[in-house]
Amino acid sequence: MSGHGFALEIVEGLSFEAYRAREALSISTLKEMRRSPRHYRYALTHPKDTEPFALGRAAHCAVLEPARFAAEYASWERRTSGGKMAPRKGKHWDAFASANVGKSIVTVEQYAEAIGMRDAIREHPEAAKYLGEGTAEVSMFWEQMGRACRGRVDWLHRSERFGTVLVGVKSTQDCRLFQFSRQAGRMAYHLQWAFYYDGWKRITGRPADRIVEICVEAKPPHAVGVYVIPDEVLQRGSEEYLQLLETLDQSERGDRWPGPNPTEQVLPLPSYMYNDDIEEISYAD
Repeated sequence: MSGHGFALEIVEGLSFEAYRAREALSISTLKEMRRSPRHYRYALTHPKDTEPFALGRAAHCAVLEPARFAAEYASWERRTSGGKMAPRKGKHWDAFASANVGKSIVTVEQYAEAIGMRDAIREHPEAAKYLGEGTAEVSMFWEQMGRACRGRVDWLHRSERFGTVLVGVKSTQDCRLFQFSRQAGRMAYHLQWAFYYDGWKRITGRPADRIVEICVEAKPPHAVGVYVIPDEVLQRGSEEYLQLLETLDQSERGDRWPGPNPTEQVLPLPSYMYNDDIEEISYAD
């Protein structure tokens, strides 16, 4: 993926499959370098596709493209006599799958949660001021440090009031300020925000006016938080992902892909166990 002469593009209406087919570096894969080069190399050929990701894609579609959600998603509602969700096999499943060829199939609970998140976000006045006008799923392609890069903005808002705003939508367990801040740090969202911000600037020659993250709780009552990402967070994210790119270059040049523990180490106990205030525990013979 290294080289020069990459196209600088902002593409609206590009399918996710076509976006993924472009040979370019995504921040979700680059983030694996934070764990180790070995994890990064594995992620290149083993994309994640878990139940939370399935729900996240459904929620994104419901929130940002409600017409497409209605047309392309179906809910599997059949249950066993014990009340559990029936397995995806047998004659009932075959008939259901045949009637919904080409659709993404989620459970009835996932379908309801996606609808609930959609309604909660659309009803939130701070979220609505961005989502009232704009374009969903805008793909970006650019070059960074001699490497093709790609990013997909959840929602691109443009208006006289706010200018150009790159809007993200994420599900969370807790949308309160400090709780979501901890999630952002744990999941390294600041790398994505900076990566997209810098990508937009490289393509257009000017910075976006604002980066906004809309978070919604996956479980009822689907509370919503709307957060503007400040410059210092973007700066921190840029510094970190650029360092990861340098580490990636070194790994590729030397064809060395070590794990997180390439050398022998001394294992300590957790720091709290060294607290002198902890009472000594004795065990009888």
